[in-house]
Amino acid sequence: MISTMMRRLLPLAAAILLLSVPLLAQEEYFGKNKVQYKNFTWSYIQSPNFDIYFYEEQYDVAKFAITELESSYVTISTELDYRLKGRIPVFIYNSPNEFQQTNVIPDILPEGVGGFTESFKNRVVVPYNGSYEDLRHVLHHELTHAVIFDLIYGNVFGSLLSRQYLFRLPLWYSEGYAEYSSRYGWDYFADMIMRDATIHDYVAPVDYVGGYLAYKQGQAAIKFLAETYGEEKIPDIINKGRRTLSLSKAMKSSIGLTTMEFDEKFQMYLKKVYWPEIAVRDEPARVGKKLTDHEKDGSYFNEKPVYSPDGEMIAFYSDRSDFTQIYLMSAVDGKILKNLVKGERSGDLGITPFVCIGTIVVLGRQVHCFCSQVWRQRCIDDLQCGKAEDC
Repeated sequence: MISTMMRRLLPLAAAILLLSVPLLAQEEYFGKNKVQYKNFTWSYIQSPNFDIYFYEEQYDVAKFAITELESSYVTISTELDYRLKGRIPVFIYNSPNEFQQTNVIPDILPEGVGGFTESFKNRVVVPYNGSYEDLRHVLHHELTHAVIFDLIYGNVFGSLLSRQYLFRLPLWYSEGYAEYSSRYGWDYFADMIMRDATIHDYVAPVDYVGGYLAYKQGQAAIKFLAETYGEEKIPDIINKGRRTLSLSKAMKSSIGLTTMEFDEKFQMYLKKVYWPEIAVRDEPARVGKKLTDHEKDGSYFNEKPVYSPDGEMIAFYSDRSDFTQIYLMSAVDGKILKNLVKGERSGDLGITPFVCIGTIVVLGRQVHCFCSQVWRQRCIDDLQCGKAEDC
């Protein structure tokens, strides 16, 4: 009798322990509690499956979001052969800076986070960065997580008492499917990442891949799974994982391969796709001149280049000084002509490039960029003096 009771209470005890981790983490890092700089007066609109929360004058954004979410839900529910059991709340912040103030979760959000789905109440939270395409993608991406949470866990309190609460999809599968679905299978950026990773031999085994590579390598792995064994295997593996509490066992039952065996076939697939391209492509240095060199300047990235109208100059992001900055260089020899914007030194100029839109727009003798504090357009007026003014 006691052993039976213990078996029933074990999932509940484990769930309570897991749910307590975020609360403990918030207390542990004294002095790093999240700061909220403004109060938000929320409004909401509804569709058959979603409650969209927004504030200020963003009704048009909310209408766009609700249309895209319903469209994305049709795609996801077809791919997973599953229908939501309840409504999904979606919160849209007007900028990445205001998104970082959210209290939906206690975690401190770095600039690179483009959205998240909170599993306990199955809430989707995203920022609007000014790009409707970025918003469409992140809404679809996060909705895949919300639908899978609903599929695996269902009613949160019921799942706390069941074994399925102990099942966690690995990062490569959950994020890989989210990218596969939201990018409609494949996209040029994933192709570029996986080509480079395969040719230069830094593709990791799927069980150990992490960071951003987990998203794009996971997308490639899900694409390989769907093309080789059928798209219906994506939900089949998830459903079997709920019962076995192991993705490897679920894959063995569904496609006859453990994750390790699947990875061996996947790695060979990547080599067959990308190794032949070595023979038909020239090295960049053979067809063009290298204008930046991260080994010499110590940068981690030099990206988002934009030419001036006359083609003589290039504005681009770089972290060569340890801070993210916008530089202006000669398009002829790569010589740095001017440091246009010194970012990350004050609250109104956090310009991490992967959360900016556009990202730099050169109009005549002006360079326009977007800043995260107030998310309004700023420009560098007169490239000769580099003075910054509000446009």
